[in-house]
Amino acid sequence: MWRAEARWWRTVGAEGEALLRQGRDGPGVVVGAVAVLSVDAWRVRAALASAARGDRAREAFDALV
Repeated sequence: MWRAEARWWRTVGAEGEALLRQGRDGPGVVVGAVAVLSVDAWRVRAALASAARGDRAREAFDALV
């Protein structure tokens, strides 16, 4: 389940970055920015949760990269 969630967030981030690279004014840029910021927020949340549990195992951080 964790890997499926990580894969979904990677897809959201990649599509958000693609929208940002288009460089056109409009709602696509806003949606892309929100997508990229959402992915960053998910990564920070996951990293903080992992640190709070004391996880040092590599697999705990694989999804964050």
